[in-house]
Amino acid sequence: MAVAHRLLIIAYHVIARREPYCELGADYPERRRPAVVVDRLVQRLRQLGIEVTIVTGAPSGVSPAGRVLAATP
Repeated sequence: MAVAHRLLIIAYHVIARREPYCELGADYPERRRPAVVVDRLVQRLRQLGIEVTIVTGAPSGVSPAGRVLAATP
C-alpha cells in the first residue's frame, strides 16, 4: 500500500505541474542532507568500537559536511 500511495503522489505532481517525471536518484537523501549522513556514519563507527575524531571548520571539499574525520580502530 505504501508503494501504491507513493506512486499516486508522483502521478499527481506530474499531472498538476505538467512536467515530465524526473528521477532524483538513489543517493538523493544523502545529497540533500550530507551532514545527517556523516553524523549517522560516525555514530555507526563508534558503535563498532572505532574511535572517531571530528574536526569542524575544515577547508571545503574535504568531506560532504565540511569536516575532517580521523578514525582509529
